[in-house]
Amino acid sequence: MEVDVRLVAATHRDLEKDAAADRFRQDLLYRLNVFRIEIAPLRERPEDIPPLAAHLLERHRRPGGEPARISAAAARLLADYRWPGNVRELRNVIERAVILCPDGGAIGPEHLHLLESTGARPRAAAQTTGVPRSTARLRDAERDHLETALRARDGNVQAAARDLGISRGTLYRKARKYGIPIDR
Repeated sequence: MEVDVRLVAATHRDLEKDAAADRFRQDLLYRLNVFRIEIAPLRERPEDIPPLAAHLLERHRRPGGEPARISAAAARLLADYRWPGNVRELRNVIERAVILCPDGGAIGPEHLHLLESTGARPRAAAQTTGVPRSTARLRDAERDHLETALRARDGNVQAAARDLGISRGTLYRKARKYGIPIDR
């Protein structure tokens, strides 16, 4: 049986540098590197946020319902946010907002779960929500942020810690504190 396949792969790593340092197989690099497409991070292309959000709203619409709308205040928050998790994070934020938003309502800042503890969002944008900062909410945000970083790096603790700007030991300690399972 003959099979003809085309493999599509995505990574945040510099595979050429990793292959040169013997951290990635060169023969696999040559097989993967047939046609390369480089896409800038979402934070560098804020003009893509509205059409991506519209697509995601359509994709997550409730059965038989209209897609949710995004209020002007929520749109400003989405535009000001740095998106450390790129499009995956935007997808999760929109999906959660659709779940939290009442039928027929507009998604407002209160429906957006942006990871405030990262410092990724400008201070002015963080203050527009009008939502009081409680300790429980900050704990939830930190826990979600740790989980997002670990997912984005496929469980690679060293890479996730580097992305978060903390040591590997600190990430292990915080993961234990929040009950986040990590394979050692």
